[in-house]
Amino acid sequence: DAYGRTPFGQRALLARRLVEAGVPFVTLYEGGWDHHVDIFKGLDQKLPPFEAAIAALIEDLDQRGLLDSTLVVALGEFGRTPKVNDRGGRDHWSNAMSVMFAGCGTPRGIVVGATDRQGYAATERILTPENFASTVYRKLGIDPDKILYTPQGRPAHIVSDPTPIAELMG
Repeated sequence: DAYGRTPFGQRALLARRLVEAGVPFVTLYEGGWDHHVDIFKGLDQKLPPFEAAIAALIEDLDQRGLLDSTLVVALGEFGRTPKVNDRGGRDHWSNAMSVMFAGCGTPRGIVVGATDRQGYAATERILTPENFASTVYRKLGIDPDKILYTPQGRPAHIVSDPTPIAELMG
């Protein structure tokens, strides 16, 4: 019941059970967040069960001693416009976005970076997708500075900037 008797809540519970059984990588997908129209109606329906399920998942992993070895990340594909459009929605916005990290030694309760007062652009601790990927790789035990080789022997960096987000490394 803590996860919610919703499709996403039950998938989050299943994710915890899979982690508990030793499955090394689980993805939870909750589509339908692209609210270009009527955002408030959509969020009123989607946010409460999403927040309940994510909170229950993190708490449950922590109580079972699994949070230190499990990385939980919640994000979309990019940010949303700070202003509501004329159809009551928000459009795609690449200048600022939010990502939630928990587990794998991530310090609790911190915020990294900030936007301007209206949320139009990042103004503090501006980070890149490469920093995000490097953080995930490092927390999963993968060296983000590693060079892989194509079948033809050409070197390929995993990411162009192997610098993880220091504040999240704990």
